[in-house]
Amino acid sequence: MKISDVSVSKRFWLAVMIPVALALLLAGMIVRDMWRAQADMMLIAEVSSDVGQIGQLIERLQVERGTTAGFIGSAGVKMGEPMRKARAATDEVAGNLAAVAARLPASNASLNALIGDITADLARIGNIRKSIDTLTFAGKDAFGFYTGLIGRMLQLNTD
Repeated sequence: MKISDVSVSKRFWLAVMIPVALALLLAGMIVRDMWRAQADMMLIAEVSSDVGQIGQLIERLQVERGTTAGFIGSAGVKMGEPMRKARAATDEVAGNLAAVAARLPASNASLNALIGDITADLARIGNIRKSIDTLTFAGKDAFGFYTGLIGRMLQLNTD
């Protein structure tokens, strides 16, 4: 079959439809790529928010660690009020960790274990604070507790 055997109208439609089909294919590929880019940007926005919340909790824990060290070092004479304010500030943002943990991929066992350790430490913090208030918790142990918790939080930010 020769091209001259095909009618002019069919040749015209072929000449039009092939570029239209290719244009539609390319447009579909572009839309797919844009959709993926938008999904990636949404993920980046969520992760950025999570990193900010984790960083804020780390900063609050560092302040609490410092005021606690001052309180224990002065045998309860100094830093009592700043320590209580630091604790309140820590508690204010500590609740955000549950929301951050809920957005983490469930398939990452090491990340889930780390979140579990951090959550357990935050659950114990009330008892530790009571021991600090009564000066029955050694300064080195308090510093170690806060430093360990902050270290795990920093590890969470890098995983």
